[in-house]
Amino acid sequence: MMGLSSLLTHPDIMHWHEDIADLFDCSTDESLPSRLSGVFNKFMRHDAFILKLYKAGSDLPIIISHDIPPHQHDLYFDRYLSSAYLEDPLLARLQSDDSPQIVQINHHTCQLRGSTYYRSYYKDLNLQDEIDVLLPMPNGDSLVMSIDRRNAVTSKEEIAILENTYTLVKRILIRYYAAQLGDANVAEEPSDGAPDNIEQLLTTREREVVQLMVSGKGTKDLARHLGISFQTVKVHRRNIYSKLGISSELQLCSLFLGVPKRPALANRGLY
Repeated sequence: MMGLSSLLTHPDIMHWHEDIADLFDCSTDESLPSRLSGVFNKFMRHDAFILKLYKAGSDLPIIISHDIPPHQHDLYFDRYLSSAYLEDPLLARLQSDDSPQIVQINHHTCQLRGSTYYRSYYKDLNLQDEIDVLLPMPNGDSLVMSIDRRNAVTSKEEIAILENTYTLVKRILIRYYAAQLGDANVAEEPSDGAPDNIEQLLTTREREVVQLMVSGKGTKDLARHLGISFQTVKVHRRNIYSKLGISSELQLCSLFLGVPKRPALANRGLY
């Protein structure tokens, strides 16, 4: 068995320390999820990495970050968030008081085949395995890292790596949550100057989308102007609505065009 001294003198440990130092340096930056995916990919090859936020008391997740290609957005997101999320085996684990830190979802670990969730959604993803890392936040919200694999089932050794790095990853994501997402839990009316406060909740790309939306550009014009797909614009728009607790473009324009009062931020689960 490798002791701590042997572990710390292993030639690969320096690269690991450099990766972790980089994650801590970027822990408050919006680029953290993609960097985290890159680090995980070095010891656990995966095909998709999704970071979701479950607000306290809400079953519907907010998609914070993902690397799903545009042509799969309808499959991964529209169908999931329209109804399939209610059948997700992960939901029962999140609602449990003794929920495990790491949940593995495949045909060997839960009854997928024959279930409504499998028929209406999961089978079309063509996944061999899904690993969900559950990360409760101090205020009762939860972040979930979903790691999808199409060509392999996660081994016991890989699960052990996730378990052994769990505390470290959680600390990093708590910092990310506080910097990038914490204000999204405020439920009272904001003070004057709301647009400045609102913009702190949004990523740089989301702020670009907002600026173009309030200037009157439609979805197709947005996609063409930003060089992204129609579906990606929909993802950004719904994420913006979710973070701001609104449900229409009219409300968005009211916030950014000087209407003095805005609706309270709410627990909405759009991506």
